[in-house]
Amino acid sequence: MALPSRLPRRRHLGPLLILALPLLLAACGSAGGKGDGGPATTNPGGTLPPVSVPVTVLGGQGTPKGANPEVEVTVGSSPPVRVLLDTGSVGLHVFAPAIRTGPGSGVTATTTRNTITYAGGSVFTGVVADAVVTIGSQATARPVPFGLITSTSCDAAKPTCPTAAGITAAIAAGDDGILGIAMNTSGQDLASPILGMPGSLGQTWSLHLSGSSGTLVLGAPLPTGPTVTTIPLRSLGTTGGTAFWGDSSISLCVAVGTTRGCVPGLLDSGTAAVQLHGTPLAGAPVTAGTSTVTPGLPLSVSLPGAATPFWSFTTGTSRSENLVMVQAQKTPFVNLGVAGFYAFTVTYDEPAGTETLLPGG
Repeated sequence: MALPSRLPRRRHLGPLLILALPLLLAACGSAGGKGDGGPATTNPGGTLPPVSVPVTVLGGQGTPKGANPEVEVTVGSSPPVRVLLDTGSVGLHVFAPAIRTGPGSGVTATTTRNTITYAGGSVFTGVVADAVVTIGSQATARPVPFGLITSTSCDAAKPTCPTAAGITAAIAAGDDGILGIAMNTSGQDLASPILGMPGSLGQTWSLHLSGSSGTLVLGAPLPTGPTVTTIPLRSLGTTGGTAFWGDSSISLCVAVGTTRGCVPGLLDSGTAAVQLHGTPLAGAPVTAGTSTVTPGLPLSVSLPGAATPFWSFTTGTSRSENLVMVQAQKTPFVNLGVAGFYAFTVTYDEPAGTETLLPGG
């Protein structure tokens, strides 16, 4: 995904950081190494009261850029910043000029190289660093690794990528960053800072959006009841006592008009439109001369073997609501985008490796 356009910078927040997003990590992430702190791990601390983190939505459903959910994050002793909250990527990657890194900053840089290539073509290069990360009002129990980015370039196939003009121009344009909270790890062994939260706050979390706002709940209780859909994830093993899970390995069965197929997929708050990749789903009918699925078609999503879909809507032209795009040359995949977080409260259970969907908020 290309980095979304941002509103004018919030001057009262102080210097702002920019993070980066590999939408499909298996296809887009590239490896560095492991920082001195290793991956973020779930910390002892027992069961703690849930912590609600306010979410602000830039743009919104039906706007030209779609809905871009943001939360406030603090890295070390730097002033708080606003970053895109992204369930389709993992870990924190920060432009070095945007945060304090000297004595007293709370940031410890390593010499371990960190390089990531994003779906929009941006290539970010820097080193792994460690810092206490605060999401909303809640700090991690210890410093966690993140990418401290010192330069940007573009993939040769996409020379006009979002960061083609460099870090300074990107910051000036107000692209403030991305916080990846998926339950897998990147090629650099970076992980979601949520996994570094104390006790139960680092074990479950939920996200729901409504209009121009939403809520990220750390330590969210698991919903129950007949309307709940629970999606199991594929285990990626355990590192440092933390289990990691591959959400892009979920098998989702999608029907668009008469086009049907079961392919890997994910719910991705960092993507503005539902995306159908590869055969057979990219064979869905499109508006002539575009990659937009024809409006007015019934679309449904279900788990393999389920008698009924857990989500249905009619395709349209409203970004982040009912806009559906196809990418025929890609590997078979479905990205349900940010619209799923308007339709459901999605709760993540790290110990069990599940995503639970409860309609509405």
